[in-house]
Amino acid sequence: MSDFEDLAHPPEGGPLKKWFVGYVVQLCVVGYVVYAVRQGEIIVPSRNAKSATGPTLPFVAIGYISTAFFMHFHWGWGLSLRLWHLSHYGKIASLVLLLISALMFLYLSLSAF
Repeated sequence: MSDFEDLAHPPEGGPLKKWFVGYVVQLCVVGYVVYAVRQGEIIVPSRNAKSATGPTLPFVAIGYISTAFFMHFHWGWGLSLRLWHLSHYGKIASLVLLLISALMFLYLSLSAF
């Protein structure tokens, strides 16, 4: 398989990938979100790397956290023998949360004009 995995199927990898991509990366993302929310400004992923403040800040933060949850459920739970069969439910829930936060961010961003 190529370097890019099909996220609809169970992941490939061993314990190192499970712990690093499934747990450590998420802790870094959540740490950044906590820091950014405390600072009152979070970077919005875009070409120009703009930042979100005010009412859009929580929805960008939720988007980051839901992405981290997706990665956790895919690689953390997906590579676990005990939890792999439940990983799909977590991935679906995190994608729904990401969609809701993206729609609210767009609504608040466009209603400011």
